Amino acid sequence: MRFDHDLRDAGETILPTVLAKTGRTLRDVFKLHQSDPSKMRTRKTILAYENTFEVIGAVIDLDTPICDISRDDCRRLLEILRWVPSNPSKRYPKLNIVQAAEMAKRKKLTSTLNPATINAYLNRLSSVLNFAMNEGLIDRNPTRGLKVADPVRARDKRLPFSPQQLQRIFNAPLYRGCLSARLKRGLGHPDLLGFGGRISEGFLSRRQWRQ
Repeated sequence: MRFDHDLRDAGETILPTVLAKTGRTLRDVFKLHQSDPSKMRTRKTILAYENTFEVIGAVIDLDTPICDISRDDCRRLLEILRWVPSNPSKRYPKLNIVQAAEMAKRKKLTSTLNPATINAYLNRLSSVLNFAMNEGLIDRNPTRGLKVADPVRARDKRLPFSPQQLQRIFNAPLYRGCLSARLKRGLGHPDLLGFGGRISEGFLSRRQWRQ
């Protein structure tokens, strides 16, 4: 078996490897991935990727050459995501994502991103890096296998109401002709199922809604 340095010693020409020849940055590859004509992405998916890379950019410089992104970089991203508090911009409006995660870790907050959200971020980054591999820009995906364990089994996760279930709920007498004001009072909150509102929002007056 001969290695590159053996060939150099023998005076043979060595072709540049993938790592040496690519000048693409993570930002470049993200844009290429998003504009890939072989994929059909919904607006919701596009926004999810944009949000993911806004978060990633706070940890890994998006102008980093794609071939310089290491496993350690990805592990650091994972560790920071594990401590990002829920609604960080509201909880710590003056801190960036990294600072908010460090603050949450010091305070040992429990209201942090759930495992499914963390894994979704990592999966999107992995998708972009897999794209880079397929394009011949990198030799391997440094995010491969990185994830956090989800304590909630998939079958135990909450599912949204189906259209049929919602139809049965709102076909109940309470909504189709119940005349008792007493029965109606305080039972308006199921209406919130249709648009995801909070109970407190359901009892606001029209004047409060306008404000």
